[in-house]
Amino acid sequence: MSDPIVELGGFGGRERETVLGRSVGDLSQIRAALEEGGTWALRGAGKSYGDACYGPRVLMLDGLHQITNWDPASGVVECDAGVTLAQLWRAVISDGWWLPVVTGTAKITVGGAFAMNVHGKNHWKAGCFAEHVLSVRWLTPDGELRELHRGTPEFDAASGSAGLLGVAVSLTIQLKKVATHQLHVFCLRTDSLEESLAQVDAEAHSKDYSVGWLDLYRRGRGVVHAAEYTQARPDTVLQVLEPATRILGVSKSELWKPMRWFARGRRMSLVNLAKYTMTRDDVFDQYLADFSFLLDSAPGWEQAYQQGGGFVQFQPFVPKEAALGVFEQLIRMQGSAGLVSHLAVLKRHRAAGGLFPYCVDGFSLAMDFQWREGLDALLREMTKIVLDAGGKFYLAKDSIMTPAEARRSYGEESLERYREFKSRWDPTGVLATAQSDRLGLTVPTAV
Repeated sequence: MSDPIVELGGFGGRERETVLGRSVGDLSQIRAALEEGGTWALRGAGKSYGDACYGPRVLMLDGLHQITNWDPASGVVECDAGVTLAQLWRAVISDGWWLPVVTGTAKITVGGAFAMNVHGKNHWKAGCFAEHVLSVRWLTPDGELRELHRGTPEFDAASGSAGLLGVAVSLTIQLKKVATHQLHVFCLRTDSLEESLAQVDAEAHSKDYSVGWLDLYRRGRGVVHAAEYTQARPDTVLQVLEPATRILGVSKSELWKPMRWFARGRRMSLVNLAKYTMTRDDVFDQYLADFSFLLDSAPGWEQAYQQGGGFVQFQPFVPKEAALGVFEQLIRMQGSAGLVSHLAVLKRHRAAGGLFPYCVDGFSLAMDFQWREGLDALLREMTKIVLDAGGKFYLAKDSIMTPAEARRSYGEESLERYREFKSRWDPTGVLATAQSDRLGLTVPTAV
């Protein structure tokens, strides 16, 4: 089969490669591709920020998009791996159900969510995505289709394996019962990094969701948003409520164009200043989808960074006791280098599993950087500081680590488990990505 040549890259847009891409829509097509030999990189919606979702040959799983069974009584749904979070929540909300874990965009696939074992603003209470998956149909390059059930070593190995051990063909997911699709949102300003950490921590324990936006131009002051479900009224009717598509008369899909001016140099410091200055402590109601999928509120926003060569997201996970010192040091380094993150998001986490475990009992600070000369060197220094403090990194966001740093982040025990399952399920090294090449996780393909 002759595959079309396409240009693909990570969501951040820093790297783009000309590759051979093939879309598949059923099990037989996936099996046929794997049996051809050579290497394949698996790709869902392509929302991983770095190089985890492409390679020289890419198998695109977006053709698997059917919800095959839905039981509104139990909240158990069976669906193809290419179903997006947006497709799923719209299908179930009127029956009173919601996804227990979502990312900041609803455009990712459930297969990608399982492969990266993603987290959301409620990680402290709800854990990662795979904790809510009951089973997965799992096709491995050795040709076997397995049914992996939660609680087994095979399921634990498959979750968070970054598309390197097998293909999630379909999943069975336990959804979360909700009586309302509205949240009480508590908006709280903080005056320092220390206060931001304390507030996000406190709200994570007491509310359903907790997240902080920080201004790193001003040492980590910011705004914390915490949310809890409102009491349902007897006349509550759950329905799909789409977010507004215009703001101040302007289509939100056009907002990225003026954002280009701000996304250069220190101009974004003005946006951070305005956001902080205009925010007041407040409580208001907001629809669940609007609160959850903030990245979708301005479609195509990532295009604002394209003229500057894309952007990189750097998200370290740091143990609670070390978080203040580490984050203070990272912020000082950015100021000294003149390369300050434009957008920084703080979350509270608990330790969690997965093949490449990245969550610790502590905090993460996701930082968006416009690509500029010298950024690589800065991020490498920052990576060392995080690892020295016992921190970890998330493969869905990573584009910096070396093989030695990956060993420090995940530990030799996790990597040995990866090698054990790789030898069982993919002994000839069919599944590989640009990221696995960079991190030394690719197994040489048998000749």
